Amino acid sequence: MTELFTPYKEEWRLNEEEVEKAAELYAIDYPSSLKRKRKQLEELDEPHQQNKLLMFLYAKGIMAAKSSVVRTNEFDELLADEEPHFRKWKFEELFAARTDKLKSALKRLEIIVQKGETSPTRTNLEQTTLFEEFVSNHSEWKANISWVVFRDHKDLKKKEHALVERFQRSGLCYMHACVVMQHYLVAMNNDKQIPMLNMAEYLKKYMPGTHLYEQIWNDKGSDSWEFLRSILKKRPKSKQIISLVNESLAQTDMGALLQEHGPALVSGFCVTEEFITENWQHLGEHNEENFKGRHAMVLVGYREVDGNKRYLLQNWWKTKAYVEVDVDYLLSSDTTIHFIKEKQIEMGDYPASYQTLVECESGIDACENFLPERINK
Repeated sequence: MTELFTPYKEEWRLNEEEVEKAAELYAIDYPSSLKRKRKQLEELDEPHQQNKLLMFLYAKGIMAAKSSVVRTNEFDELLADEEPHFRKWKFEELFAARTDKLKSALKRLEIIVQKGETSPTRTNLEQTTLFEEFVSNHSEWKANISWVVFRDHKDLKKKEHALVERFQRSGLCYMHACVVMQHYLVAMNNDKQIPMLNMAEYLKKYMPGTHLYEQIWNDKGSDSWEFLRSILKKRPKSKQIISLVNESLAQTDMGALLQEHGPALVSGFCVTEEFITENWQHLGEHNEENFKGRHAMVLVGYREVDGNKRYLLQNWWKTKAYVEVDVDYLLSSDTTIHFIKEKQIEMGDYPASYQTLVECESGIDACENFLPERINK
């Protein structure tokens, strides 16, 4: 059965042990009593969508610790799509009973396995970058009257490759912020063009099966702070990290920290219904009753209004690529802001892309699962 998984060894970064384990589980789940079903699956035109999706689930050890009955039921319910060859193996009521949750889960699986990152044609945008479009609409953020890290920081200004942007159509995220943050930190210490981690390839090659299950089935991501530290080539020690939350966030001049250390990760940001709009500015305390989930962004700039600082967050929604907030809004969003003092000289050993504007399908990232107890670890 290993021949079923061998073609995907390089694409999914599988070693021999993982191939053998996947083949073993597959043989257990589809024994001799189901040879006809297995034969039909193996003889599908390569690489057929349902065949490849199923192979991926086994290759990544998703639900490997579960019983064969539980695992096959979960996989069959997920993949009971409109494909005729797959439907005839299932009871009609199984297909009819598929919930919206399972349909969304299947879409997330398809995005991870079959669709990668894309770079939109620049001419389709009104401005050269989303940031230029933002500034053209909000002159408060023009140069000389505001400060933005990729435009004004001493180690990034005049570097054409400094600014990178990512967006997806909708959804809360925890990975996009880390990918952009890593790029800025490394670009600060290099004159050559610095890429971004390719999230789609990372998910296929490096994401553990337990994390993939939560993301695919439950649209549940991980902790953005932990993810950022895991992809950095030089993992910062506690004394090289400045983490601001609650009182320390309220009392710290983050503008000075931006100028000294560069951008910061905005982790565990509490998103409410009023934030999921195209409004570019959010000031003061917000209503926490309409909680939608947690999100991660990057703190990239500041300006002063009547002696108080307003901060600029880089976001991952095309119609809300940059957001202005004040300290009160950050505090009511229960967020933690992380600055990294440790110099990052090079990227980690992961797949990378040199595109400066990346578009991802909704579902490639997931809602942040914020773990505040890990802040100081």
